[in-house]
Amino acid sequence: MSLQLYILMIVAGLVVGFFLDWLVSQMPREGKWKPPGRCPECGAPHHGIRGWFPILRHLGAEECPECTHKYGRQGILMELTTTVLFLVVVQAFGLEWKSFWYLLIVVALVPISAIDMRYQVIPDSLLVFGLIPMAGLWFTTYSGEIRDFLIGGVVLGGGLWLISIIGKKIYKQDVMGFGDVKFAGWMGLVLGWQVGLVSMLLGFVLATVVFLTMMALGKVRFRQEVPFGQFLAGGLFLGMLFGDVLLDWYLTTFVYI
Repeated sequence: MSLQLYILMIVAGLVVGFFLDWLVSQMPREGKWKPPGRCPECGAPHHGIRGWFPILRHLGAEECPECTHKYGRQGILMELTTTVLFLVVVQAFGLEWKSFWYLLIVVALVPISAIDMRYQVIPDSLLVFGLIPMAGLWFTTYSGEIRDFLIGGVVLGGGLWLISIIGKKIYKQDVMGFGDVKFAGWMGLVLGWQVGLVSMLLGFVLATVVFLTMMALGKVRFRQEVPFGQFLAGGLFLGMLFGDVLLDWYLTTFVYI
C-alpha cells in the first residue's frame, strides 16, 4: 500500500470516526439531535472551532462549560478504532470492490459495538444500513454464490435464536437479545454460512475470554447480563480477514484426512 493511500485511509478513518462518535452520542435521543461539534446534552459548542476536528477536539477540558456534561474518551477511541480498521481492510484486500464494501461494514460495526456496550441494544437502522455492503458484495464479488449467503442468514440467525430460547429455558432469564439474533442473521448474509459459522465461533471465543477475565477481576458476576453485539462484531471482522483461511485449515486438517 502506497504512502498516499495510507494517508488517505488515516484521514478518512479519523473523519468517519468523528461522525460515528456523533452518531453514537445522538442515536438513542429519539429526535433530540444536536449538530456535530456540540455538546450532545445542551448543544453548546465543544471547544469552539476545534470541536469540528478529529483528535484536536479531545485536547483540553473534557467537560461542557454550560451543562457540565462529561465527554469522556469515547470520541478518540471511535476515531482511532475506525482509522485502524480502515487501514487493516485496505492493507488486507488492496483497492478492489471487496475493500469498499468491507469499509462500509466497518462503518456499521463500530457504532453497533459502541451502542450495544453503552445501551445494550443494536439499532435496526444500522443493520438496515449494513444491507448496502451486503448487496454490494453479492453482486460484485459473490454473484454466483448468493444461495450460500441466503442459507447463512437463516442458519446463523436461526441458530442464535435457538440458543437464546434454550438458554432462557435453562437459566430462567434472557441470555441474548433479539438484536443479537438479527445481527447474526446479517452476519450470515454478509459472509455465507460456512465462513459465518467460523466468525460466530470466533465471536463466542472472544466473549468467553473477555467474560472470564472480567470475572477474575471482579468486574462482572456469573449470570450478569453482558452485551454480546461487540463480540459478534469482532467475530465478523475477524471472519472477513481470516475466515476463509481458518475454514480451509479446518477442512484440510480434520475433514479431508
